[in-house]
Amino acid sequence: MIIRTSPTLALKASREGWLLELAFYYKLKSLFKRHTIIYNYTARRCAELTGLSPATCAAYVRKLESKGLVTYHGSNLVVVAQNKVRANLNIKERTTLTEIDTTDKLNTIKDKLLLSYIYRLRDCQEYKASRVRELIKKHKTCKPKAYKAICQKIKESGIENAYAKPIFSSRSIANKLSMSQQSVQNLLLRLEKQKLISRRFLLQDVSYLRRSLDKNIKYPALRYRKGRLMLHHGFEITDNSRRSTAIVKRQDVEVHRNVDGTTYDISIFKW
Repeated sequence: MIIRTSPTLALKASREGWLLELAFYYKLKSLFKRHTIIYNYTARRCAELTGLSPATCAAYVRKLESKGLVTYHGSNLVVVAQNKVRANLNIKERTTLTEIDTTDKLNTIKDKLLLSYIYRLRDCQEYKASRVRELIKKHKTCKPKAYKAICQKIKESGIENAYAKPIFSSRSIANKLSMSQQSVQNLLLRLEKQKLISRRFLLQDVSYLRRSLDKNIKYPALRYRKGRLMLHHGFEITDNSRRSTAIVKRQDVEVHRNVDGTTYDISIFKW
């Protein structure tokens, strides 16, 4: 079932430590098509619907009630609509579509919520790159007075290559989600096992630097692959559920151009 989820709400729950309770909220939303109401609510009845223990359901409901995501109407439990929740928490960003099955476990739903925020980060990078591309077009045809201002805006954007796809690293995602790098790596591995995403790692061959490196110092960006010393530039995330043939063709052309380019040789490997 496709449900509208809020990436900003998922980020807020992750930072405050109630992301699992938010996953339980979306679990209840996925069980009902329209109005999410559990008539004559009891913890045992909720446990029968969700497949959890009554004590766990009662604890999650208490947490959601304190956050304003569920309310009681007599003996019935009413799950508050998302627009009211976002208005109460002062969240103005738009929602995204997320596929949540009724058989999904809470940890799976939690991973999907975090993935929705990673997609939001990717969309923000693509939007910034598109703005920089527009500035580059104006840069070629602008008047001399506006030349310096446009150059300053391009520098302030912080985007080195406006025509490249969004590139992530475990450290950048961990800083945004307020998580450790190891937790982010485990999250991405779980998403790959579920075949929700696929990653392409950008590695540059720097074997000529092997003799000049100090063996007593650890270099986190350097990795050994098939006997060669590779510099890790980051990775690209592709959504497998929304992947089209046009995107695949465009990626193949880009990979061929990067490998045979004149700037530097980048080899693409699976992690």
